[in-house]
Formats: sequence, C-alpha cells, structure tokens
Amino acid sequence: MANTSLREARRRANLSQYDLARQIREAGHMLGDPNGCTREMVQKWESGRVRRPQGRYLIALEHVFGLPVASLGFDADIRYGMDRARTISEAGLDTAMPLPEPREIYGPLTGIWLSAYTYESSGRGETFTSRHYVMVLQRGGRLMVRSLPASGSQLSMDLSVNGKVVTGTWTEQTRGDGYYRGAVYHGALQMIEQDDAQMLIGQWVGFGKEGEINTGAWSLTLVDDRVDAEAVERWNQVPDTTA
Repeated sequence: MANTSLREARRRANLSQYDLARQIREAGHMLGDPNGCTREMVQKWESGRVRRPQGRYLIALEHVFGLPVASLGFDADIRYGMDRARTISEAGLDTAMPLPEPREIYGPLTGIWLSAYTYESSGRGETFTSRHYVMVLQRGGRLMVRSLPASGSQLSMDLSVNGKVVTGTWTEQTRGDGYYRGAVYHGALQMIEQDDAQMLIGQWVGFGKEGEINTGAWSLTLVDDRVDAEAVERWNQVPDTTA
C-alpha cells in the first residue's frame, strides 16, 4: 500500500523526491547522525515497498516536515525497536474491558477516576492536556487501571501501592483518527495520594520522538467509588476538556 501521507506532505512542501532526499541528508548532518538518503529511497517509502526505514531517516523526516512520523504514514514506535503488538497485548488493550467482580472484594482505591496528564507536542509547538475516565481496581498492593471505552484513546496502567506512594507503568494507544494516528506510547509514572485518597498526583516519564526523555504532570481524581455496570455506563464518555 502506497504511503500517501508522506507523498502529500512532500507535495505540500513543494519538494521533489530529489529535494526531499537532499533535505533529509542535510537534516542528518545537522542532527549529528549523517545518513545517505537518495531519491530511490524516498520513492520506495512513498510506494510502500519499504515500511520500516531506519530510525535516523525517520528522525530526519520529522525534522524536515516538523511533523511526527505518525502523521507521515509510519508507526511512531518503530524507531525504538518496541514490539507494538506485544506492548498492546501486555497492557490488555487488545481485549475488551470486562466488568469487575463485586466491589467488596477490591481495595479502597477502587472506583472510577478522572485521569489527566499534560504533554508537549513538538510538532505543533503547544502543550496539551489529555483526559480519560478510567476504572481502577485494587487487589492488595496492585492497581489495575483501564480507560473506559468512550474516553478516546485507550489507556492502561499497571501500578503498585506502597503506603501513599503509587509507582508503575502506563501504555496508551492513541486514536486511529487523531493526530498521532493510533501510535502506541509507553512509559513510567509515580504518584502520591492526597486528600484522603481522593486524588493521586505525580509525574510521568517517557521517550520523545527523537529519543529524548520527556516528563509531565499526571493526576487521578476520584469521581465515583462504584464500579458496577451503572457506574461504567454513567462515566463512559469523553471527559469535558474544560474540566
């Protein structure tokens, strides 16, 4: 299948395939990671014959267009050697979210929470806040977190509780029709309980598009201590972006 996203981006920039190859080489020198891009390579990317260019070319492409590789027809995670299917599977994002067992068998942090994290989009030069309603199930010292289906992108967390400190990992599969086109991101986070366990506040960490380490604020705020079908139906919506 042809990579029409890359082809259209090149045409919008008024570049020939020769021009794009030259700019990719120049970007490589500027970024300290020289490459040998040729017109033939660009041709193969656009035709779809090559679906997984080396990371140095993807980073240079992002530099030339000022767009993430997900907007140029490539998977955002392939530069880091991350197995996308495995990451999705381990986070449980490839299966439907089952309704939990009775609330009484779970720990005190169980409920529906509003998740909100901030991130900087280098391609758009702005800082955004992403919100999801998530179900938190506590079993002993472990928290299992999944976004409700209608929240937008799919979000999963695997966390452990030690006193008031919560530590673990997060995985997000972005919306297929959104800016990042279904890209999968993965990282770590740490939070601390506040307001009598009504809120968790902390920071996330993860890799950026050029391999740099990014961080941002992340909070979970309890909105409902029930996790039955009625509560899930009530909160299964896209959160108010003005909240």
